[in-house]
Amino acid sequence: MPNTWLELLSQNAQRKESKHGCVVVIAAPTIETLRVFEKWFLPQNCSFNNKSIDLLGYTSCNLQDEDADNVTIELYSLKFPLSTNKVQYLEAFLDVQSAKIKWCFLLDWGLSDQRYWLRQLSESIDTLKNEQASLMAGSITVACLNSDQIYFKLRNTTEWHSNHVEFLQQSLRSFCLLKKCSLIYSDSSDSESSGLQVFAKLLFDNYRGIQTEFVSTCKLLIPYGSDTEGLIKTLDDTFDPSEVLDGDFITQRYEKMIPGPKMSDPQEFEEVGENSPFDLDHPYTVDVQKKLSELYKLSKKGFANTKV
Repeated sequence: MPNTWLELLSQNAQRKESKHGCVVVIAAPTIETLRVFEKWFLPQNCSFNNKSIDLLGYTSCNLQDEDADNVTIELYSLKFPLSTNKVQYLEAFLDVQSAKIKWCFLLDWGLSDQRYWLRQLSESIDTLKNEQASLMAGSITVACLNSDQIYFKLRNTTEWHSNHVEFLQQSLRSFCLLKKCSLIYSDSSDSESSGLQVFAKLLFDNYRGIQTEFVSTCKLLIPYGSDTEGLIKTLDDTFDPSEVLDGDFITQRYEKMIPGPKMSDPQEFEEVGENSPFDLDHPYTVDVQKKLSELYKLSKKGFANTKV
């Protein structure tokens, strides 16, 4: 086990409640998505120690709060969408019921899984609730990375049209409104902007210090408490934000409206195969008796061959 984890386990031997100013759990669909998040939202030289998104990651950094005081932030990374096994694995290092924890769900416009974003967000929050996580208002941020890929999809595919983008945006905004989350679209092609200050303000609940952006296609910035049903309906006044949490809306409207491969197409998503040694939900298993029997037969055969 790496020294970083040994030190962390040692620190948590007597307690799970962090002594640091804030704990953040980042849930990302791929390791590449996590690296994009590091680049745009974390200080330089602050990166997670995991090389696979299927492994728990950890890092820490110092950020300045609204009083210009340096605050140490602990960050953990898990695979999105969350599962019960992954959250329980995280509990070895921290108390998920702590009100200090902030959760950040990363979505990636560079992938092709937009059709299942609402389902994944809903199931992830349900998983946290089942594990008795303390989900305070504003404690969850939904960050859509690589949003410049929206224009790529509109220009270079026949499936995506502006009505799809607007419907998806209304759905995400409605979800975040009802679940009391913040919503960010991050354009990775904008080399002059950084999300570090925005991220820090979200962590310290300084929502009023964030300049909102409701209009931009790929640079939305909607902190908790700033959106309303009326603002969401300006894109389409027939859209009903109150319906997005209904299972029928997700499966019958959203997933039928948004382009993309069906969940049954395994090649289209970066999934770890069942029984992979990196898959926490399906741990690798070995038939010990069978292996011992095979080793015994090999050793017996080798011994016989050495006889004169």
